[in-house]
Amino acid sequence: MPELFAGIELNEGVRLAWLARTPASYQLARTASLSLPGEKDPAGLARAACELIAQNDLRADRYALALPSSLAVLRNLEFPFSSARKISQVFRLELESRCLAHPEDVVSDYILGPRNTSGLQRVIAASLGKEPLARCLEVFREAGLYVRAADLDLGAVNALIPHALGERGGRLLFVHAEEHWTGLVLRDQGRPVLLRALPLGAARLREDPDGENRRLFKREILTSLFSLDGGEACAGIPVAVWGPRAREDAFRDALMRALGLTTPPISPMRDFLPSQADADADPSGCAVALGAAFRAVDPGEGMNFLQNEFAQKSPASPGAGRAVLIGLAAFTLAAWLFSVIFDIALQRSRLAELDAQEQRIVTKAVGEVKGGLTGEQYLSILKNRLREAENSTQKTNAGAGLVEALRQITLAVDPGLGAVIEYFGATEDGIRIRAQADAYEAVERIRNGLMRSGAFESVTIKEAKAEEKGKGVSFELDIVRKK
Repeated sequence: MPELFAGIELNEGVRLAWLARTPASYQLARTASLSLPGEKDPAGLARAACELIAQNDLRADRYALALPSSLAVLRNLEFPFSSARKISQVFRLELESRCLAHPEDVVSDYILGPRNTSGLQRVIAASLGKEPLARCLEVFREAGLYVRAADLDLGAVNALIPHALGERGGRLLFVHAEEHWTGLVLRDQGRPVLLRALPLGAARLREDPDGENRRLFKREILTSLFSLDGGEACAGIPVAVWGPRAREDAFRDALMRALGLTTPPISPMRDFLPSQADADADPSGCAVALGAAFRAVDPGEGMNFLQNEFAQKSPASPGAGRAVLIGLAAFTLAAWLFSVIFDIALQRSRLAELDAQEQRIVTKAVGEVKGGLTGEQYLSILKNRLREAENSTQKTNAGAGLVEALRQITLAVDPGLGAVIEYFGATEDGIRIRAQADAYEAVERIRNGLMRSGAFESVTIKEAKAEEKGKGVSFELDIVRKK
């Protein structure tokens, strides 16, 4: 399912437009509207929008708001520098001197325009009251809708222009026609120069086709245009008109007279997004909402009042959530498999170590035997050796037996020599000892000590060899006791 971006216009009721992301661009997927002539509270309009979305199951992945420009104070500023960082530091100070509201009661932002003929950087700045914005956002937060940007309706129109007509290098005047207000957006070099909301629309022009309202309409438009460069650069510029009342003859006639036009203004929205999914969608009637939807796509392109305490936390989209769950499941499975494999390898290593230890013990007990025998075979050999030892002991146990012989050996060997007896058993002629000592000299001293004890007929060193890695000398002694 394609990702959806919804724009919500809160002015003269509620209008919504949904954009669907396609591999190549964006398409208008659906529109919806609800007329509320008596409702002017942004929070009330926000509740109506949430109800409209819930009733029609029109949820999107991202939302952006277009608030009435009548709630904001708009100012044209000029600076001798174009650095966005510097402008961000000083534009609020300029607004404070031109705005009656206390700075702590408003949230402000700006949008860059082109340089003027004197080389100064144009900036359009706006201040919006915090209290209505906070109540409006609270409604959307309670409904679980993530609002990504909050702009003015004129800012939404400005965001839609490059998508409707493409980028243009010269000047272009856009007129947005509503029932009770008219929006002017003048662009130059692909950037806005003027954003102005006139307090009269198609309704008053319709009611008074040749009277004061038309003269007031003309005066408001020309005053706005002549405030820029004396109006000279605005002569003969292309004009486009759209909006819910753009096709009304009364509005078009009044606009043509005000601007001295001989041909009707172009209406680019008529062919905008021809592959829309909803045949009932009216791109011209939802121009502000559609522009807001593009603000949801790119919240950094224009003014955004969601700053500081109004900054919204971005939730993961459903697709991203599924991807995270799948990733976590895959990681958990991989970790489990790794732990199982590691545990098996560890157990195998431990078993190999125990096998080697068993081999060493058996070798010490029964002597060198052929390798590759089973545990039962080793046990059988060990039993046979024990029986042999018992038989030998019975034959040679004329005196005090092996225990007495061991006592005599213990008394005869100097404890300081560090000898460790690993095997002690009777042979056909006497006793055999297998032991370890620190050095060859210690082996010889052990033999001499046994001979000096007088308890033994002879003591013969059968074998003496150095152990690996400097672990001393292993040796065997054959001892014949005196009769």
